[in-house]
Amino acid sequence: MQSNIILFDIDYTLFDVGKFKDRVFDTLEKLLPDVANVKGIALQSYDEIRKFSAFNPELFTAQFLTHIPMLHSKKLLQNVWTDKAILLDCLYPETKMVLEKISQQHNITLGIFSSGLGFFQKAKIETIAGYFSEEHMHIHTIKDEKLSEILSSYNGRRVILVDDYMEVLEKAKAIDNTVVTMWVKRGKFAERAAISATFVPDFTIDTLIEVLPILDQFDN
Repeated sequence: MQSNIILFDIDYTLFDVGKFKDRVFDTLEKLLPDVANVKGIALQSYDEIRKFSAFNPELFTAQFLTHIPMLHSKKLLQNVWTDKAILLDCLYPETKMVLEKISQQHNITLGIFSSGLGFFQKAKIETIAGYFSEEHMHIHTIKDEKLSEILSSYNGRRVILVDDYMEVLEKAKAIDNTVVTMWVKRGKFAERAAISATFVPDFTIDTLIEVLPILDQFDN
């Protein structure tokens, strides 16, 4: 078999979305001292736009502004979502270290397989983007729809998927039973994951640090 390809999800795998939302909402509150219940309005606006397929900062900001009875800079408020300091702080603490160690293994190629808007997902991982070549960054609004195509593009290589979303891992295994599935048991999708009678991930991990000893099993 040729070298391994390990594809990481972004949200709740490399990037702490819960912490990120809290940081953004805290920043909005500081920017709008004259507005009452900013966090409540932000959460309401967030929930209102989640009916759409992928989170869009511009759409959120437009919705958020409909609840504020005065004029504020849309650009200023929207830019909070791509603030580099906030984004950097919301990578999981072990993310960079784990990616660095994996990158030193000659037989493993690092990649991304994530749902969301391309520019926004890439902004989240800008400080670690150097570990992933553009060829292996798969970001799609609905990634499930591209799963078969992406897996087939790595025909002849061992594919390792690291994701918090059990359903994606199950679908990948159904398409190609040689795919190695690692379920990251954290985040809202992991909390809501139903026990399947037909699928058990190859590995269940709580943090990315646990990926390292598992990869040693595939060092061939």
